[in-house]
Amino acid sequence: MPPDPITELTADKLRYADQRDYYGLLGLKPDADAGSVKAAYFDLVKRFHPDRLKNAAAATDGARVFRELATAFSTLGDAGRRAAYDRERSPVGRVISGRQEPEAVIEAEFNRLMAIPVIAIGERRESLARSFLQRGATLLARGDVNGAVRHMRHAVLLVPGDPDGSLKLGWTLLTRENSADLGRVEEARGLLQHAAAKLPYSADARYSLAFCWRTVGQAVFYRKELEATLRCQADHPKATRELAVLIEAETAERARQAALRETHASPHEDKTASWLGRLFGRGP
Repeated sequence: MPPDPITELTADKLRYADQRDYYGLLGLKPDADAGSVKAAYFDLVKRFHPDRLKNAAAATDGARVFRELATAFSTLGDAGRRAAYDRERSPVGRVISGRQEPEAVIEAEFNRLMAIPVIAIGERRESLARSFLQRGATLLARGDVNGAVRHMRHAVLLVPGDPDGSLKLGWTLLTRENSADLGRVEEARGLLQHAAAKLPYSADARYSLAFCWRTVGQAVFYRKELEATLRCQADHPKATRELAVLIEAETAERARQAALRETHASPHEDKTASWLGRLFGRGP
């Protein structure tokens, strides 16, 4: 017995539905206009209407196709939803959703876009930059610091001056694995100063810059940025704790210096030995 045409068509449409390929489900190409979308939808819903398939062997699967067709039409028949769906289907979108191996696709797209002037394809660059930042964050969480830095640098190259990219790359460069690399620390400082200037009311940006100043041992700037962080977010837990520790350390140091001054100012102190010791390289 030859296969039932509606059964074959149902199986074919379900394959498209399982892949969320709404163009394939409606039998259209991605550049189909709105009129073609509407016509394809109404043609197919007539063929898969439950009343028409109630006695067919494919009735159950046909009912599912009927529902999927409605979803496809509601997506492709609306300009905003269709644009969002098309972005998701792009190489970048598939990277974000995890339905495609990211490295080869995203690197190829990066190289392609870097060859095109920024002004000519700004939105596409921004979309790919966000993908790189997300991928970088994932790699950082897995402990792959170098991979995270590489992806985040791609994001910054794609959208120069983007404060979010500068902030994320700068913070990543300050991870423990990089703290001894003065080149990376200096790069982080420049990125984080740029981010803080562009995002002056961002507690994350100000705290990240404070952390950078702490890394390079600049206590005055460290305290200044901790205070700026708390002006942005009064209950910022790390800034609150670190500023309290810093104030306590500064108070203890002032007390120690005052005690030293009192000791050196004592009229009974014999400074001769100390002076001679310093002169000849001995003693304090």
